[in-house]
Amino acid sequence: MSSDACSSLSIHSAIQQQGINPDADLLLGSSRATWEDFCEVVVAWNARFAAIPFLAEADAGNNLLTLAAFLGNAAQESADFVACAEYINPCQGVCSGGNAEDYRDALWGKCYQVPVPTTDNFDKTGSLPADACGTSGQVTCVDWDGRPHSGDSCWYGKGALQLTWNCNYAKANTLLREIGLEIDICADPDSICNDGQTFWAGSLAYWMMSVSPYYLQDHRIDTAMNCIKSGCSAPFPGTWTGSGAAVRRANYEGYLSKLTGGTAPDPASPTPSPSPTPSPGPAGSAIGAIGKRFIKIGVAAIAAFATILLAAAEFAV
Repeated sequence: MSSDACSSLSIHSAIQQQGINPDADLLLGSSRATWEDFCEVVVAWNARFAAIPFLAEADAGNNLLTLAAFLGNAAQESADFVACAEYINPCQGVCSGGNAEDYRDALWGKCYQVPVPTTDNFDKTGSLPADACGTSGQVTCVDWDGRPHSGDSCWYGKGALQLTWNCNYAKANTLLREIGLEIDICADPDSICNDGQTFWAGSLAYWMMSVSPYYLQDHRIDTAMNCIKSGCSAPFPGTWTGSGAAVRRANYEGYLSKLTGGTAPDPASPTPSPSPTPSPGPAGSAIGAIGKRFIKIGVAAIAAFATILLAAAEFAV
């Protein structure tokens, strides 16, 4: 793909008008990935999934809000586009605090909402077992410090938005094949870090599966942060204060200032709401992990309690 990839995106005119050097000003001089890499992945996505394109809303201001939200979160997750693999323990300095074993298949359970590609979109109607990739028995990987891991200890965070968990790798893998990336992140999780395009692609796939359907309803950074770090089934109603919130918000505001010259646009009319469905998000970042397994345990406990109540009601009758 040629350098025309960037000029074809709706955000290109705003970048030119503000005199922005994307590699220096947006990606902070990253040696991990380039702006051209980002553009090429977006163009490939939009060509394959034309019904749900990225950065292609009719309202130009909305696209700037979306870009700022995506990059603001990615900068925090990847330590300013330096890290691809999560800084798991043992680690000193800038670390996630997480361990490779934090993402074991047994802590997630069955994988729901697996994408099933259609002509220009995908349905989230599939399901897979806990080993969604089907590779936890033999897969190997190497972490940020060159330490080898194997099995379901390989599903720690990788990529711009730190894709985590076997289930999310399997979901993203389906979509990466659809946009023409010749990698298999189930067979080789480290391939997310092969190059600049793969660095972006797994994260864009995750965003479009689990963030975009809800973010597009309000275009608020709080919704984006919540969906990325905690999972969501609707826009976030208030001020999100979870892992890395202050840095994510500051990044977002900084990107908006650069992209707009200091005057942030108000969101246009929201996109119609989809039917709410649970959509767990990734649980790790290069510099700040949150164990969403506790959320899953809480949901399971609620379900068990509801079963007990129903049984009691039937006995009473």
